[in-house]
Parts: sequence; C-alpha cells; structure tokens
Amino acid sequence: MTYDELMPAEIELKLFFPSHTYAEIISHFSSLAEVEIKAPPHLSNAYFDTHHQDLRCLDMGLRVRVGEHVREQTIKTAGKVVGGIHSRPEYNVDIENDFPDLSLFPAHIWPQPAMAAQWQPQLYCLFHTDFERRSWHICVDTSLVEVALDRGMIRTDDGRQEPICEIEFELLSGDSHALLVLAQGLAVKVPVAIARASKAQRGYQLAGLSPLPTVVSSPALLGMTERQAHIVLLEYGLDAWPMLMENLAAIDWSAPPRAAHTAVMQASRGWLALINVIELLAQDALAHGAPQQAHFSLLKQHLAATAEVLRQCGVVNGTELHWQHTDTRAQHTLVNHPWAQQLAALQQLPCIGQIQLALLGQLLQAQR
Repeated sequence: MTYDELMPAEIELKLFFPSHTYAEIISHFSSLAEVEIKAPPHLSNAYFDTHHQDLRCLDMGLRVRVGEHVREQTIKTAGKVVGGIHSRPEYNVDIENDFPDLSLFPAHIWPQPAMAAQWQPQLYCLFHTDFERRSWHICVDTSLVEVALDRGMIRTDDGRQEPICEIEFELLSGDSHALLVLAQGLAVKVPVAIARASKAQRGYQLAGLSPLPTVVSSPALLGMTERQAHIVLLEYGLDAWPMLMENLAAIDWSAPPRAAHTAVMQASRGWLALINVIELLAQDALAHGAPQQAHFSLLKQHLAATAEVLRQCGVVNGTELHWQHTDTRAQHTLVNHPWAQQLAALQQLPCIGQIQLALLGQLLQAQR
C-alpha cells in the first residue's frame, strides 16, 4: 500500500451558492469551451479524530471517502487561506475498509514519530458529509482547473444537519489566476460568495467541537507604504467578510423566546462588524480607483436599514453591547428585527460575489 502526494499543496478557491441556482451552474460550466465533463458520483465522507481532538489541535483533517470507484483516506495538514484561496498539503491513500489507518500516511507529516501509533486506537467518527459531486476539467489558457459542484448535507450522529451548496475551483496545473477567471465568469450569472470554512470546519462547528472563529479588529496601518496598507486591508477584508457571513448563518435561532437575547446579541455584533468591514473595503477601493463603486453603493443601500436599526439601538463602534444594559424599547426592536431574513436576502445579491472576486483579483495582482 502506497500513498499518493498529489501536489505540494492543494490550491483551491471555494464559493457558496444558493441552492436554487444549481441547474443554472451545471448549464454554465457544461457549455464552456475547452471543457471535459466528469461523471457525477455520490460521495460519502466520514471525518475522524481522537476524543481529545489531537489531529484538530495540529490543524489536521482526517477523512475516509467512499464513492462508486473510490475508497480512500485523506489527511490535510496545516495550510492557509489568503483572500479566499485555500492552500493546504494533502495526502491520499487507497484503502480496503471504511476506517482510517494512520500508519499508511508518510511518517514525516507527524511532529513526533510515535503519534500515529498512539492515536490510531483512539480514533472515532465525528460527523459525515454526503453529497453529489458534478465536476469539469476546464482549460484556461495554459492552466488546467477542476471545478467541483457539491450539493448535499453535513450530518452529526445526534441529528443535526446543515446543507452543502459549494463550488471548488482546484488548480491542477498552471497559474492560480485561472481559478479567478472561472469564478468571475460564474459570478456574473448567479449569486456566489467566497467560502472561508471548509466542509470539515463546518462539520466540527456543527458537532459542537469547534467554536465559531472570532474576527480580529481592523489592522493598524501606521508606518506602512500605500501598497503594503492596500494588501493588508484586502487580506483582512477578504478573510473577515466571508467569516462574518458564515458566523451569522450559523446563529441558532431555535432557542426559546426567553433565551433569544443570546442570538440577538450575536446577530447585532455580527452585523455591525460586517457593515464596518464592507465600509473599510469600499473606502480602500475608492482610494485606489477600483471599478466596484456601483456594486458597493448597491450593497450599502441594502445594508442601510439594518445599520440604522443598530444605530438607534445603541449598537455602534466602540461600545460593548450587553443585553442587561439595553433599554426595553431597544430590546424589543432588536428581538423583532428580521435578522435571518436579512441575511438570506443578502446572500441572494449578485454584487457580493462580484465585489469579493474583484478584490481578490486586486490582491493577487498586488502580491505579484
């Protein structure tokens, strides 16, 4: 049994899409020139770790994938996400059973040689992701990209579930700019948004094994050149914007009314932070003559009503929001504001993906 190290690092761009656009996305990619359509398999994935989450602590993800012509174990080691581009070393091994064997992976991935043998008997299944994958191999100039369209569900053993509506653009050869070209071509057809969290990260959160990520405050730019500050702001914004939208989508609104204030406080803080990040990116785009001003104006018009509600209720920059310190009228306003509906409407705006991908293009260009 041998392992297959496919690439030094898997390079991907991930997007979320609304479920009702599924057929339109299939039609879009199938009609492109220089495309090879792959058969649509159903993939069942089980994710594993120890009860102490030893792999998670090393930023490793372990899964077993089973499909019609595949049964393999995969481990992804520590990587990075910059502006929505995911880069992460990955190792795959064909197996005969549905349970992983850590000894089959290369020894050099472990910080200490004994870890694989020590953790093997402690492994157990955390959650499953089951989805249908449609995929295309597409040539963009001299680059080759695999586009994978996934639709399915993340499930835990206790019955919690969350839908998967995700597109992955993976660079097989050539220049990573090809990922952006294909993503931008789709974004003018259907609403999309950069996805920061992988299926595994979402599964950990759904299973209650990982908290939602915390968005750090905007970066200090003092002492930087204009180019350095531009790059830092783009990196920050393209990390914070998807994270905030994903955190808002993960808020649990099923709590009884008397405990609803927890979700309301999460939503209020999250929306304020999201509005601030978008405003920061809009100001930077204006300063650099970026052509997304019409899109930013449309987006800010959509956010204006929510921004005004937050302002009237005292949710403003520099204040720490506490339920017990909020007056009765403001509490009533915040509880009755349609937070979930506002987010659903935001996710349907085509300008979101168009702005994010344009900014990602600027970032890639600035980093060259």
